[in-house]
Amino acid sequence: MAERELTILGKMEAELPHYSRQERKIAMQVIQNPNAIEKMNIKDLAKITGVGSATITRFVRKIGCADFASFKLQLAIEENAKNQVAHQSPTLNNVSEVYVDVLQSTWNELDPEEIEKVVDLIKRARRIYIYGLGSSGYSALEMGQRLTRMGLAAFATVDSHMMFINAEVINETDLLLVLSSSGETDELNEAVALAKQQGVTTVAIVGDQESQLAKMATVSIQAKNSSVVNNQRFVNSQFSAMFVLDILTTELLKDDRYNQRMNKTIQLVLTRKYK
Repeated sequence: MAERELTILGKMEAELPHYSRQERKIAMQVIQNPNAIEKMNIKDLAKITGVGSATITRFVRKIGCADFASFKLQLAIEENAKNQVAHQSPTLNNVSEVYVDVLQSTWNELDPEEIEKVVDLIKRARRIYIYGLGSSGYSALEMGQRLTRMGLAAFATVDSHMMFINAEVINETDLLLVLSSSGETDELNEAVALAKQQGVTTVAIVGDQESQLAKMATVSIQAKNSSVVNNQRFVNSQFSAMFVLDILTTELLKDDRYNQRMNKTIQLVLTRKYK
């Protein structure tokens, strides 16, 4: 089988660890906003990234383009081709439809005031504990890492025995964030019930608002269970929960303190690992 040639974005993603600091700034802006780049001139990109126009010119030549105009043209061609492939593939369309349905169902149930309340609870908590079992455990670990990088005292627990231990020592100054697709996992719910006896505030991100977990929680946010929308296809059960977590993260990062801390950790990782 012939090896597929890397696209511009593919080249940048593959070479990112080896770029200089200035080159990484350019690459990250392009990778994260390819469609926006198509509408920019070289001075616009230089202003956004804080990198000189000459550096940008050298960068686009490094990845095989004659100049910035050629770079934008190639990027536009590749993005258009990617969209055409997606429309021509029944499998891609079918999976995309399921994702859109799940996200739309989740979006329809979201209450901005509830989101704001959870963000405020996170900010005011002395410590944030995040529970999740099975696949929800991966989402719990991800959220724990995000909050830690914002400088918050966050701890993800993905083992049921540790949940019981933690639930015994948690108190009213802490916040418990619980992730569950079904809301009916016995061990998880028993640990949450024990934590509530200690007076802790509980936030549930759950697939079913009629579940036991949702009814126990102080605040419950529905992240639609993908199997409810379409149970005939194998679809990641966590992406709707991650959608909610992304919203919470985005709201938290509006606070300059958290944003600055997050950026510091990003720079630390890049400079230490890829120096």
